[in-house]
Amino acid sequence: MKFLFFICSLMMAAFSCHAASPFGDVHGFLDRLFENIEEAGVDVSAYEMDHICYMAETVEEYIEMKAEFAQVGERLREAIVSGRPFVVYKLHEPITYRGRELSIIEMPAPKVGKKPKSGLEHVEFVTDEDFSVIVARYPHLTFDTSSAYRAVNPELTLRFDDGTLIRFHHEPLEKVVLDQRENPRDPGLVEKARISVPSLLSASRMEQLQELKEIPEGSYQNRKEVGYGVIYEMIAADAGLGFGMSLIDINGESASHYHVDTIEIVVGINGTTEVAISDEIYIVRSGDALMLPVGAPHRIKNVGDHPSRVLMLSYFNKVL
Repeated sequence: MKFLFFICSLMMAAFSCHAASPFGDVHGFLDRLFENIEEAGVDVSAYEMDHICYMAETVEEYIEMKAEFAQVGERLREAIVSGRPFVVYKLHEPITYRGRELSIIEMPAPKVGKKPKSGLEHVEFVTDEDFSVIVARYPHLTFDTSSAYRAVNPELTLRFDDGTLIRFHHEPLEKVVLDQRENPRDPGLVEKARISVPSLLSASRMEQLQELKEIPEGSYQNRKEVGYGVIYEMIAADAGLGFGMSLIDINGESASHYHVDTIEIVVGINGTTEVAISDEIYIVRSGDALMLPVGAPHRIKNVGDHPSRVLMLSYFNKVL
């Protein structure tokens, strides 16, 4: 009797662990996905099942799930992809399914204005085949080839009626992520403010921007310290836009933080400022501009020999 009670206890514990999984019912999802694959007549037996994707419905869920994922895996990288944060974890214990193992899980934050269904959405396979060969093999299916020929990590997508999908890549995601970590983005990707900012500001506010270099420190409102040697001073604000200046002393650095309802634009006014967005580092000088997406952890730091200043434009979700 005691032995039976012990076995039942183990089964209950196992059930509780499964129910507490941050991914939900992984095997149930994979069963449904592979039923779709088989019904479509697609043979994936020769392809490596590389990783699985979890979709967060809101930025708040994205932040919460990162904490959950950190309990079961190692974060490999968080970067900005298509204007939103995107994080990749390597699981401590791989997911096993039909003799395969999945150890990598990715999760993007939702795009502004979008609200995807929360939960597991797709699996991605790795193949050496040209994507055109796969498309030609299944003429009865409609593949999404919009990203099949991009320069970085091209992909081929097949969507199913229930909202699930599969993707094909040429390289494992872990390799792509580690390559990006060792070879950061070209700093030349930082756009010039004269290109990106005018489309975001009215003519009157553009005139204010041009005059900022002449405004003395301490002449704004709502001055507050936001880090070691970093002072933020509000210039103006209305229902949809905050307009302020961060004054950064030599070696000054703000605390890392994020926003769940605001997109920020950082515009260099003078000096040399390092801007960290998730795991990516950029250098912003006078005239450079960077977008800080909703939900992306970020900080600023003066890495020059003189105090620096950056303009902070804050756009709230309700006006995006």
